[in-house]
Amino acid sequence: DDIVCDCFSRAARRLSEGEDDYAPESAEEPFVLTAIVENRHATLARKLRMVGVDCEVAGEYIRTDKPDAQGVARVKVDTTLQDAALRRAAAMGRVFLTTRLKTASIPGPYYLLLGEDADAQFAEVLEVFGLRFLVDAGESRCGICNGRRWRRLSREEAAEEVPEPVISTEDNFYRCGDCGQVFWTGEKYTNAIDALRSTVVSAAVGPPRAPEAASTARAAFTPPLAPDAGGFT
Repeated sequence: DDIVCDCFSRAARRLSEGEDDYAPESAEEPFVLTAIVENRHATLARKLRMVGVDCEVAGEYIRTDKPDAQGVARVKVDTTLQDAALRRAAAMGRVFLTTRLKTASIPGPYYLLLGEDADAQFAEVLEVFGLRFLVDAGESRCGICNGRRWRRLSREEAAEEVPEPVISTEDNFYRCGDCGQVFWTGEKYTNAIDALRSTVVSAAVGPPRAPEAASTARAAFTPPLAPDAGGFT
């Protein structure tokens, strides 16, 4: 009630000062896609994370039985957890991106993918949801755990976890603040993002929407572009 009264009093004050209409600054909330996929579309999820889209993989978790594993080898999917994950996602408003033909059992909002492979589906999702600008916006989520907290590492800090050839040729290293994976902006990532950009451009219909129309608030630190990681595909 206090919030309602406060909003009303501000509106009344603005109107009394001669304004013809009033709407709070947050009246038009920017659209932010949060999604979830099944394991069969995990590659799509990782591509979406590369450009900052919050996309979970149902039932996926970080393994603790292989402490030396790197990249996607660190994650595993427990199929017994997928149904609960999809129901939880529905309650939280996540969009289920799927190629399922039988949709009656889907517990919440879903989008039926038409693309036949992860690249085509990636371009499709960005096109349909007006998010093509994300390819060049510089946002990034961890491809391993979907986290978005980043910490910059010095070359010395990264030396114990990064191959020597990489340490000697790269300058920028980052650690995911959620799962601890170390990334770097290597040639592999540059080639990957260039390929995604090319896919999006070739599938584009009309100009991209302005970044401010769907951007999300940055966390404590977000690297310029989603970095590369050993074993990351």
